Amino acid sequence: MGGQRTDQNNSNQITEKNHMRHFLLCTAIVLATVSFAQNSFFQSYLTDYYETGFDIISLDNGNLLISGRTMDPPMDQYQFLRFTDADGNEISTSYLHSENAKNKHLLCQDYDNSILILRDSTINDTTHMIITKINQEGQILNTHILTPGFGHGIYKDGDDGYFVLGKKAENGNNTYIIKADDSFSVSWAKEFYPTNEEFQITTPKSAIVLNDELFVSGIYIGEATYGYDRKTYILNVSNNGDSLNCLNLNEKYFQYYSTIIPSSDGNILTTGYYGDFISSDTGSILKISPNLEILWENTFYADYGLLCNDLIETSDGGIIICGGQLRMDVSRSNLMLKKVNSEGEEIWHNTFESGYDITAYDIALTQDGSILCTGLTHDSELSDRDMSFIIKTDSEGNLSGINNQPVLNKKIEISPNPASEKCAVLIHDIHGSSVTISVYNNSGQKVIEHNISEVQELLFSKTLELNNLNPGIYFIQISIDGIRETRKLVVN
Repeated sequence: MGGQRTDQNNSNQITEKNHMRHFLLCTAIVLATVSFAQNSFFQSYLTDYYETGFDIISLDNGNLLISGRTMDPPMDQYQFLRFTDADGNEISTSYLHSENAKNKHLLCQDYDNSILILRDSTINDTTHMIITKINQEGQILNTHILTPGFGHGIYKDGDDGYFVLGKKAENGNNTYIIKADDSFSVSWAKEFYPTNEEFQITTPKSAIVLNDELFVSGIYIGEATYGYDRKTYILNVSNNGDSLNCLNLNEKYFQYYSTIIPSSDGNILTTGYYGDFISSDTGSILKISPNLEILWENTFYADYGLLCNDLIETSDGGIIICGGQLRMDVSRSNLMLKKVNSEGEEIWHNTFESGYDITAYDIALTQDGSILCTGLTHDSELSDRDMSFIIKTDSEGNLSGINNQPVLNKKIEISPNPASEKCAVLIHDIHGSSVTISVYNNSGQKVIEHNISEVQELLFSKTLELNNLNPGIYFIQISIDGIRETRKLVVN
């Protein structure tokens, strides 16, 4: 490819120990600092359904919104909307029936800071794209039926109007783009075939508006050079719907770039991966000019492969990538965060392990530069179902308060939880250890503390009296021989 630069020397290999940090997450547990200012946390959400988080938004009121796919056997699909406070504590969750909930970019913050949701629903035996508008408290404001088809993403067009990506309801094998005005009336709707191969199916995945033009990234699948393969296209379309240019990324096997964003210098950034689960996946980031010339590419590899799923630019000109780092059997992964500089060269690389599997699909930044991600995690000890999650780290990808701490490898139970009058803290196999149990309220004030200098039992139990506590969220910090772990307690 013209203009392509690939750096694969040893300085960019993330297997170097001075670049890599690896942390263990405790699923369904909030990890916090002693003051509970919540500079960082990890929170997963166990429900009766299979869930995957695909979109996360940091709202103006300080709360968070994650959305994604919920599947209820026999595989009916719903789009869940989960509002949490700034610390990931669930406020409310609602479900909208949708036939396209497996896609990213189905949420869009509107011009008035309300939230637009793109979903599909069958009307008179035909699937239609529907836009539902909600406020930041989750209340439905209005709903608009757009056009027949399958929705794949919604994006604001500058100061007014919207672009909607999708596929036609009938014979929808190509990329379908709809331009709607600020009242959601369709200005134009056109189908595009952005591939130089015949008999291939194209699917849009992401889009940006740059210089008053639309740039769409997507994939095409079919009987190409390598057989059943997946490649990526980036299509440039005018505001009037004219096809201007197209770049096909098709030189490597299974070349998949699902997200594009604008860079601060007026270019385009995209991340993805190529390879397969046999030869392992190589992570990749590219910078592309508005005329679709590749300015540079950097590639990354670690352990058994990297899945780069999303990226965001930081205020210092760096770029943070989220995704998964494959484990030995390549069917599981650890959550991966990587920061590179403006040339795509690695600055730091962190991984986080949680249960059986964890992967991040969407990334956002808070106003203070902290990193937010959502995705999928699975912990067979908790449930046989996939769970959505939110992870918040500081701007360097650290979970404050646990980065330099050894893992507390003890089985801890808190029962009942939620509790009203009392609860018991059970800790297995700590005979001879010293234990401190501290309870903090949501403001970081210590309200209960117990110190045991030398535990005599193999199964230690301590009852906490809760009668004097107001209903709400509390945090139990357990320190065993100086190693700490924090659990959430709900008092009702």
